[in-house]
Amino acid sequence: MSDMLITYYMEQFKSYRDRYSRVSRFVPNYTGSQICCRWKNYLDPRLCKSPLTDEEKDFIVSRAHVYKASDTILWKCIIHDLEKEFGRTHSENKVRNFWHPNKRYYINKYVKIVEQNKEGKEALKNNGIEKLTVLEPRIEHKFREAYRMRPY
Repeated sequence: MSDMLITYYMEQFKSYRDRYSRVSRFVPNYTGSQICCRWKNYLDPRLCKSPLTDEEKDFIVSRAHVYKASDTILWKCIIHDLEKEFGRTHSENKVRNFWHPNKRYYINKYVKIVEQNKEGKEALKNNGIEKLTVLEPRIEHKFREAYRMRPY
């Protein structure tokens, strides 16, 4: 029942900036952030409900190395590229749930490919996974070291 209400009111308030808090006024027992989470991960009609294909999984693995910034991965960029490439929108939750249990397997698998071949880049070009050799972040951070407050 609440999912139907959320869907109905999201259609009504989709052009408003504060749509989640507006919808929370009409849906009992839900806060604005809960409605936002529910909408973005499950109820948005643009989301693809089918599981990830093998091509999409390989694409996510390759993009995870490209969009890696220190210890975090820019999931929104991966989802945007995934939608451009395959024409299907998956929730951030679905993509992250695929990546985190399998990340050690995929990192080890592709690192072994690089180590086995002496000309690493040529083998990766032939396999179509050239971008996996880039394991360091491409995003430059504003501060290189932690900010410490100085005493007066």
